[in-house]
Amino acid sequence: MPSVGQKLKETREAKGLTLRDVQEATKIRLRYLEALESGHWDVFPGRVYVRGYIRAYAQFLGLPPDPLLHLWDESHPEEEDGADGPPPEKGRQEPLAARAQARAARPARRPWLWLLVLALLAGGGWWLWAAAGRGTEDSSVQQPPGPAVPGAEPAPPVEEAPPPPAEPPPPTVEKETANTLVRYQVKGASSLEVLLTFSAPCWISVRADGQVVEAGRTFQKGQTLTVTAAEKITVRVGYPPGLQVTILGQDQGLLAEKKSALDVEILLAP
Repeated sequence: MPSVGQKLKETREAKGLTLRDVQEATKIRLRYLEALESGHWDVFPGRVYVRGYIRAYAQFLGLPPDPLLHLWDESHPEEEDGADGPPPEKGRQEPLAARAQARAARPARRPWLWLLVLALLAGGGWWLWAAAGRGTEDSSVQQPPGPAVPGAEPAPPVEEAPPPPAEPPPPTVEKETANTLVRYQVKGASSLEVLLTFSAPCWISVRADGQVVEAGRTFQKGQTLTVTAAEKITVRVGYPPGLQVTILGQDQGLLAEKKSALDVEILLAP
């Protein structure tokens, strides 16, 4: 089965279109079109952008977008938040009692070593007795570590797993309505992607960054239109109750209940 990018590229070439032809018609940047066809998904700032561009590209080529989106979702499932991997295992350390028992089973080859250990233990015991006799007169004095047991190995440090990378907050959308103008302010995004869904026959005209996307057209119930822009999208709507707006994957509901024509501005806030 061909990949999403291969299907888009084969359909475009079969129609005799270049990537620049697609760019002028859909207003999708050339670098994003090349990434869609080659499968370089890391070029896009997030999943919502990939899905929006696949939908817009497929609709322009006359392909049903839903099967392509389903194919892409299957090969790119959403990752769960969490650490990059399990914490490293602690180094194995042989129990001290087992070590002492093994050494006790060996023949005593170096008597002077045991004498040295006994002397150290006796010295440590005397020091503890003297410190206890002084009571709390010098509480700042810390006890020195006890004598090291010959052959004991220090436990290796345990490395902690790095914390998961912090995800950027989702973009926010603020809506303002004044007379015949509806304005959406989008914050926390690098570009705009708007999905227009029609629940009734509705005439619209659309501009993206000053370029004409739709000069004037009546959409029927069930049809959709995806518009992308770097900074600003403007829409003239003849029947607002028949239009539902989705911005960067966030459903904004019906445009308005008012049946008279409205102007819509969707702006990317600095």
